[in-house]
Amino acid sequence: GFNVQIMPDGKFEPFSKLIKQGGPWLLDEIAAKAVIDEFNARKNDLVFDYEHQTQLSEKNGMPAPAAGWFGGDQVEYVEGKGLLVNSVRWTPRAQAHINGDEYRYVSAVFAYDKKTGDVQQLFCAALTNDPGLHGMDSVQMAALTARFSIADTDPAHNTVDNPSEKTM
Repeated sequence: GFNVQIMPDGKFEPFSKLIKQGGPWLLDEIAAKAVIDEFNARKNDLVFDYEHQTQLSEKNGMPAPAAGWFGGDQVEYVEGKGLLVNSVRWTPRAQAHINGDEYRYVSAVFAYDKKTGDVQQLFCAALTNDPGLHGMDSVQMAALTARFSIADTDPAHNTVDNPSEKTM
């Protein structure tokens, strides 16, 4: 499996004007540890869905199938990179979408402190092509990096996304 970046390191803001509430948010070593500890305390795995359908299901009545799953033990904080999920257990359908470049980015749904912007809790993540955050690694890039063992030589690693449009 490969590492998927689900949240950038440091201060970050939504790219999309559609995300009205929130930002700038802050993820640092201290916030990341709190997020991971909280996740581990819950025991259940978190879902990767498609286009945040888990949050939209009640409104639009459509099902929210999983694209993948990950546990707290798979989440790590890497300075300069942010929160990464190692070895996401993608469903065969999601893996085919990623391989075919049909879904390129991920977007996390998280809670944060309204005063400080500190990220506090991770709810789930989505495969999307319209991320709320820009400048994050694409899922495809992570897959290629793993497949060909290409070292990450670009310290800016500016490729793609990660919104929090449905922040609690």
